[in-house]
Amino acid sequence: MVRRTVRKAAAVLVILVGASAAGPAWAAPPAATAAGDDIPSAAVQVDGRTVFTVRGSPSVPASERAERIAGRIREAARNPAITPADVTLLPVAGTWQIMAGAERIMTVFQADGDFESVAPESLAGVYAEGVRRAIDGYRANRSDEHLVRGALVALAASAGFVALLWLLNIAFRRLERLVERLFRARVESLPIGMGHGSQLSLWRPMASGLRATRLLLRLALVFVWLQLVLAQFPWTGWIADNADPDNFFRQLLSCAAVERGNNYSRWCSPAFDQLLDDAVTTPQLAFRLRNYYYAQSLLNEQLPLIPLAHALRTQVSRSDIQGLTLMPFGGTTFNQAHRE
Repeated sequence: MVRRTVRKAAAVLVILVGASAAGPAWAAPPAATAAGDDIPSAAVQVDGRTVFTVRGSPSVPASERAERIAGRIREAARNPAITPADVTLLPVAGTWQIMAGAERIMTVFQADGDFESVAPESLAGVYAEGVRRAIDGYRANRSDEHLVRGALVALAASAGFVALLWLLNIAFRRLERLVERLFRARVESLPIGMGHGSQLSLWRPMASGLRATRLLLRLALVFVWLQLVLAQFPWTGWIADNADPDNFFRQLLSCAAVERGNNYSRWCSPAFDQLLDDAVTTPQLAFRLRNYYYAQSLLNEQLPLIPLAHALRTQVSRSDIQGLTLMPFGGTTFNQAHRE
């Protein structure tokens, strides 16, 4: 039973919330692609918040480039000697490097500007401002004030959760007794020989329905409580930036993620990393699917973690705006947007 549960939980790691849970997790699309473009892109995320979106290239997948940039931002934020004011632009051989003190965060190429339809220098300025905000946010989320406030909110939410469960149980017990009393009174009012036995047998499925409804409400309360509590702390606020399985596995369970601080299980498997590396470097979908299947089998055997909850993100667009691309990882492309 435990293995079956973990197998289902592992599948949750590699599908975008809202997709059909019946499909195999490793069947998710390899990358998100903007409409009208053949270049995949991925969002750079720190503490579950998108800093900006970067393109990929034939040599470096978008998800890998975004992950490297996010890792450098986190390293800069953890360095007390670096301030947001130390994030500067450095022109180098036709490119723009975003520096945090003496450390390079990323390089903005002409192709990046072409991809976003802006001048590379302007794009680098936007990216640099995003890096500054990300450093500020990373430190603010780990400040004593923020953690104490998060602990108080989590404590209050837990107390409210317990109280609501108690009230729910009382309400459903009373409702069940009331419905049973009314049902039995109705049956007893029938003339003798009008099928009392068959009428009473209907009470069992009705009672089962009430208990099932109570269980569903309990599960809903647990889900809301978990989302609220986990959102208070930066270590539990990671959100996937695209539907590629590599974006889940590498961010959360690779050996490199142990060093970056994303792999809280501290589990490290060279065999698992090799499966991910082989999958991300091949253009053959069948090969990728096979590798991710083996990767999940390895997780199921060694059980480094059991996922419990995932956030649902929603985006809204106007029907009279055409050519606007809302990508699965949260970024929005306006290159072809126009109003009809």
